[in-house]
Amino acid sequence: MPTNAGGRVGQVACFSPIDAVATAGLTADNSTMWMTFLFEDFGFSGPDFGIGLHSEKMIGNDNQDLEAPGFGIGFGIVATGGQARNIGTAVYNDAVNFTRQFEETPTFNGPAASETFFLAMKVNWKPEGTPDEIFVFIIDNLTTEPDEADAIASDTFDWDLATQQSLDVFNFSDTQVGYVDEIRVGNSFGDVVGGTIASSSLLQITKIAYTPGDPSVSLTWNSKEGTSYAVRYSRDMVNWDFDLDDAVLGTADSTTQTFNLSEFGIENETKLYFRVEKQ
Repeated sequence: MPTNAGGRVGQVACFSPIDAVATAGLTADNSTMWMTFLFEDFGFSGPDFGIGLHSEKMIGNDNQDLEAPGFGIGFGIVATGGQARNIGTAVYNDAVNFTRQFEETPTFNGPAASETFFLAMKVNWKPEGTPDEIFVFIIDNLTTEPDEADAIASDTFDWDLATQQSLDVFNFSDTQVGYVDEIRVGNSFGDVVGGTIASSSLLQITKIAYTPGDPSVSLTWNSKEGTSYAVRYSRDMVNWDFDLDDAVLGTADSTTQTFNLSEFGIENETKLYFRVEKQ
């Protein structure tokens, strides 16, 4: 639904609610959220562009303000003078406006329209007390997840789980400064690129071996030799605070580890979820 707060002609903010199950899955502690979209800049001067997940609706003004103080994370393309617009992160921290970290040299600087860019945002959600992380990228290889060290801008913040899971509004604000298409949000790079990801680049559990009546379970995941991994479990895919082991040393290509569920008092659970994270 579009809104406008008395801004210039063509300036609009659009929003869509996100259902509770999707919000919980996208913002759980010890999880990752990705967002990608295609963007072409028109090359002329104008106000900012913003897109992301928030606790409040955006209004259609030059600054991508929220209707009321709230929380949110997103991707900003912000005017820095004339036709120049810089790509960066946008974090709303109990406020109507956002703090920003942007690239030093503007990607978009006119005077002609730009080529089409594939842009991405990554958020690492951490338990309260450990800083959450946000990164933004220009993607030029759909087969390999970008390294965080290659982000063109990044920032940190620290929210509790309740705040993260208040981000139930998807917002988009623009003033006819560019074309946007193919917006995707998911928990992995593979979810949002629409292409084929090299298996060695995407950390995932590739095999679960379990026999009913046996309290043990064996997990296999792709790994790198010498890398330390944490193996966590959850009963609901929301709370991932429980470790089976927080320091499994990986072997080349793949690692298999067996866990006795009775040691954790969960051998009689009817449903469990497992996750492996690089330490």
